[in-house]
Amino acid sequence: MEEKSTLDKAFEENIFLIIFFLLKEYKKIIAGALLLGLASYLYSFLEESKYQSTIIISDAKGSKVSDLGGISSLLTGVSQVDKELSISLMQMKSSPYLMEFIKKFNLPVNIYTEDYKFPNLSKMSTLGDLSSTKKNEFNEEDLKDAALRISSNIEYKSNGAVTEVTLESGSAFFSKLILDGLISFANDQLRSKVIIESEKEIEYLKQQIALTSMTDLKNSLSSVVKDKITTISLAKSKEDFLFKIIEPASYNPTRIFPNRNLYFALGILLGAFLVILFYVRAYFKK
Repeated sequence: MEEKSTLDKAFEENIFLIIFFLLKEYKKIIAGALLLGLASYLYSFLEESKYQSTIIISDAKGSKVSDLGGISSLLTGVSQVDKELSISLMQMKSSPYLMEFIKKFNLPVNIYTEDYKFPNLSKMSTLGDLSSTKKNEFNEEDLKDAALRISSNIEYKSNGAVTEVTLESGSAFFSKLILDGLISFANDQLRSKVIIESEKEIEYLKQQIALTSMTDLKNSLSSVVKDKITTISLAKSKEDFLFKIIEPASYNPTRIFPNRNLYFALGILLGAFLVILFYVRAYFKK
């Protein structure tokens, strides 16, 4: 017990001597910490800046996608609109969807690569300002790579009622434009699909009406044709056909990365630690 007490006392004396030794060198410790903090801060300028835009959407309820969808919802409790919404959200990150999006707006295929320079954009900019100056002859492999790079920067989360879609890029306006374009493209894609399918169904139903002699069946088929015509009219007139925009894509000029103040603070902490470690080692080598 006495030996342990002696060791404890010696340790305490050593600690006080080390602290006293470090206090004598406090100016050098502060200088070293500030130096590394400044170096970390300057290094943050070499990192690519990241900006984020967010759009909040919900399903455009009330869209009559198809009569079969209405029957399906009665049987399963899941509407065709909800199914289309879920599928479209997944498609927004899929390569085929994004490849079509890139081709539609003639976007450069080197997007998000190291040699791609995000253009100077303003509040008046449109997706056309992102287009290549000449019509691209898209290579399938390059298209797929570009789609994957965009996809890796898209995130979405849903609470059932609304869905929040975010996109990161090296330009705040770029993120906003791409998000706006993706939602508009999704609405246009489904609208075109519904119109084409409804027109085909109308043509088929008219053929069946001409072939049948049963009055009741003719009346039923005619009623379905009227519904299909209504569906086409709604599709053509309804801008938010699939996604209803609750909150438009935001323009956020604040960087989400790198956080230069955080770089500076961590640099100071690391610098102080390294300088203190250096002097503690120097003390024991005396």
